[in-house]
Amino acid sequence: MIMLRQLFILLLSVFVIMGCQSEPEVIYPSLQERVDTGPVIQASIPTEARPEKVNFVQDVPPEDPVVVTYNPEIEEKLDKIDGRLQRVEGQQKEIIKMQKQEREKAKIIPVAAPIEKEPEVQKPVKSIAKKQLYYLRIISLDDHDYFKEMADQIVNFLSKNGIPNATSRKSGNYRVVDIGGFESMKSLEATSLQEKVVDMIYQGRNQFKDSYFINY
Repeated sequence: MIMLRQLFILLLSVFVIMGCQSEPEVIYPSLQERVDTGPVIQASIPTEARPEKVNFVQDVPPEDPVVVTYNPEIEEKLDKIDGRLQRVEGQQKEIIKMQKQEREKAKIIPVAAPIEKEPEVQKPVKSIAKKQLYYLRIISLDDHDYFKEMADQIVNFLSKNGIPNATSRKSGNYRVVDIGGFESMKSLEATSLQEKVVDMIYQGRNQFKDSYFINY
């Protein structure tokens, strides 16, 4: 904008100076009187009566010379402003396009009726009863730390003698040692185990002769 304004001022000054330097030409028409029977008579104004020429250049004050310069900083700022305006315009067009597409989609998509779901009926869970097994109880001791250690020693003794499935556990107010379990206390495996345990000698005595089967 600054460069255009300076160029306009320069052109206007040139036109004014050229117009003032040209002298106006004053033409005085001759007076002619045509007579039908006589000669043509011409009359002219004397030179002394003519008005003096007016120098219009003297009345116009001299103008300062106009210098047009190129400012790269201003040009760069103008380029940046133009670029921002173009980006903003592009964004506005994109937003308007997206809004138009959304309105078109809203017109096309049908609204589905809600589907009513039937309430789910929970099926009763069948409780599976745990199958009871038979265990050979070889000893029952009072529930005390001393007897607990003794029961653990009996389990180690049985394991060393080929009976690995013996356990020491608490049953009510007692500490017991059980072996098993078996699906039937009359099975060959159960009766063979009972015969073997009854004949065992532990700490010099036959302590397991009263062993009996229990189920749980």
